Order: sequence, then structure tokens, then C-alpha cells
Amino acid sequence: MAKTEKLLQTRGSFQVKGIVSGVSRNDYYSEKMTRSDNPRLRKSIKFAIQTSPDNKVFVSLAAQPQDKVYFNKRAEEKGGTPITRAIDWDKRDSFKEDGFRIIGVNIGLIKKLDKDGKEINDIQNLHPYDAVGYINEHLADGMSVFIRGRIEYSRYEDKNIKQYVIDQISLCKPVDFEAGDFTEVANWEQYIAFRAIEKDESEDNKFVLTGSIVNYNNIVETDFIIRNSKIAQVFKKNLKPFTRVKIFGNLIGKIQEVVADEEDDGWGEPNPMQATNGYYKEMLVTGADKTSLDTEVYSEDIFDEFLRGDKEFGDNTDSSDDEDDDWSV
Repeated sequence: MAKTEKLLQTRGSFQVKGIVSGVSRNDYYSEKMTRSDNPRLRKSIKFAIQTSPDNKVFVSLAAQPQDKVYFNKRAEEKGGTPITRAIDWDKRDSFKEDGFRIIGVNIGLIKKLDKDGKEINDIQNLHPYDAVGYINEHLADGMSVFIRGRIEYSRYEDKNIKQYVIDQISLCKPVDFEAGDFTEVANWEQYIAFRAIEKDESEDNKFVLTGSIVNYNNIVETDFIIRNSKIAQVFKKNLKPFTRVKIFGNLIGKIQEVVADEEDDGWGEPNPMQATNGYYKEMLVTGADKTSLDTEVYSEDIFDEFLRGDKEFGDNTDSSDDEDDDWSV
């Protein structure tokens, strides 16, 4: 079969607001050469955002030099197509044309004064490779920041990996968990191809929603958690396998202390040195956009065709090859 169509991707995004931690760790920032015929230096950062007293979300960014970088300019006419320019890597800092912005990361981690003397964030728009270096230079533990980004899904040694990749990071008003008007911000939304929903017998009112994520060049099945039986029943009733739907919810990240369960055999208490801290995370589903339901885009036959290579996947941004190594803090 000729490759004449492209499979629509299922994009996901997230936003968090909270207090930065983990910058002081040795593994916060790293550099390594890529393993390829044309090795390049790959830079990466990974740190945590405390979004509430007992919730922590890990975010990351990784990139390497490219042959070309891309600049975008809004269409001159309403509803028109944006203009894109491909620029050589070594000319990315010197390219200056009105209205063009590099397709990259928006950063506001230091303050400046505007023309009226008001303190505002000094916004930088950088390629992800340069953004990693800039964030490494200016980020510090204890900062209050707001972050938006995309969710990337992959598989590593038969394990599903979710990464929350930074597209925007900026200073915000100091986050005070004790304030009377405090509202946690740790949200996500994601298009999926629905596959199944099953009851998790380990807990009351816990259900596992399985969906397929269509990436640039593969399809990854991943799980989401539902803890509301009413929502679960609505999904079971209305979603057929391979229905495209946008779901949304909260990012959950908890530090859990795990101690070996030992019987009292007269040898004393369990050794505290054997206690481990585990990081438990889930994407908790709190609802779906019923207007997003589409039963025509995907089907089992369509998935089979793309997985065999009979058709093409759509466009997507670069994904990180980092392993899912959330710290045990």
C-alpha cells in the first residue's frame, strides 16, 4: 500500500505551579555525547516542582544541536498559514527579522524593569538546547515558578515512560501552601485512542483506563487512573475501542516510605537502613471532553496498517531518550 496518508497524533499537555526543588542534586544537569554516526553533545535537566505540601511533579528538558532551527511568524491575514523559516544552526542567534520567533522554549527566570519602571519577567525565547543551559544558570531551589509543557510517551525495556517536557517556565508570585486562597495547579489534558477500562481490585473505586498514544513514529499503550465510579461507568457506556477522545485530570506524585514487613522474631525492630523511599505517580482522570469523541479517525485495521508500515505517522516534536529515573527523595 502506498504511503499516502498520515496517522493523526494524540497530543498531550500539562501545567504546574509550585516551588522548585532538586537543583542542588548532582543529577539535576547532565551532558553526554549521543551514540550516532554524527555524535553531538546532548544537554539535559530534570528537577521537581512541589505543587502542594504532599505532591511533587518531575519535569525535564533535553536537547542537542541540530542542522537547522526553525523560526515562525504569524500569518499576515486572519486565518492564514504561519510563515516558517529554516535557519542554519550557527546562525540562530544572528537571524533577526521582524515578527519571527524561534520555535523553542519561553523562559522568564530573572526580573527587569519595563519602560514604566515596573518589575517584570525578562522573557527569553530560546532553542531547547540553549534553554537547558539558560535554565541551569538561573534556576534555584525555592523559586516559585509556573510551567507549561508537553507530555511525551515512550517505552524502555518493556516499561511505559511518561515525561513532562518544559515548553515554558517563568517566575510567578511566591507560592504559599498555607494561604487561605491557595489552589493547587498540577493539571494535564491528553488525546488518546481509547482501548479499555477495567476495575482495579486492589482498591475501592479505582479503575484503570488504557489508551493508545500515537507518536511521531510509533504507538504506545499507556494507563491512566480513575477514582470516580460514576466517571468510569460513563466511559464504559460511551467509549468504544479506538474512539478518539480528549481526557484531562490531575498529576499525582507522592513520596512513599516502604519498610520491609518483618515478624517479631525476638531480634528487635526492622533495620531503618533498609527502609526505602518510593515515588508513586499517576495521571488521575477527572473528566473528558464529550465534544471530542471521534469514532472515524482510528480503528484496529488502521492501527495495524500503520504498525506494519503501510502508512505514515504524522509530524511531531523531538522526544527525549532519557530513562524514567525519578529520584527517590
